[in-house]
Amino acid sequence: MIFIRSKWKVVEFFYFPITTIVIWGLFAMYTKGFAVETGLMVLGINIFWSYSFISQSTINLQMCEDS
Repeated sequence: MIFIRSKWKVVEFFYFPITTIVIWGLFAMYTKGFAVETGLMVLGINIFWSYSFISQSTINLQMCEDS
């Protein structure tokens, strides 16, 4: 119901995680030349960090809209 009323939430839900994965994926490919483990570790940490940040900000925004 909330996604139907505001189209920008759909963009926030799909666009930002995908661009974050692409950007950090390119960075991981760059660091892969130094060490494979380093590149994979950087990619995994940044995907988890971005997911946590987006989840927290989305939940906070929804709580503010509900109140």
